[in-house]
Amino acid sequence: MDALLLAVLIPALFIVSFCDFYWHLIPNFITLSLVFTGLVVNTLVFGMDGLLNATKGLGIGLVCFIVFYLLGAMGAGDVKLVAGIGALVGGDKIVLVMVCAVFFGGLMAVIQLGITLWQIYVSPLFLPQHGKGEKKMTLRAGLKKTLPYGIAISCGTFITFLIS
Repeated sequence: MDALLLAVLIPALFIVSFCDFYWHLIPNFITLSLVFTGLVVNTLVFGMDGLLNATKGLGIGLVCFIVFYLLGAMGAGDVKLVAGIGALVGGDKIVLVMVCAVFFGGLMAVIQLGITLWQIYVSPLFLPQHGKGEKKMTLRAGLKKTLPYGIAISCGTFITFLIS
């Protein structure tokens, strides 16, 4: 079953990561396809127990991450992605996926903060300043950048399959 899940998830998560990195959007057709595929495949393979497990994973992913969406910390595509992954992997693995995704999201935030601090404080010391009309990046503007959290969710999913 894991091989079938990976065959579905790997291409979908690569596309999600690419789209989220470049456009900060996660396509609905991928997230909804993951939900549908998770519900159908788990039902066909495991019967009613599979449907219940897929629904449990979908619900846990949706309920846990919708809080971040309501607080403005995450986009709706990220919430739908976690729900779709939850439908595929079930209620047991989705918790580990979310923990790993939060870890990778934090790591991405630290890296982004380091890049922002470098651009503001270190880079001007070594690179020539161009004109007086050029806008200088501020720390506040640098911290307002959004993270492509779909990448963190994808990494969390891959790591979950590697360690379980």
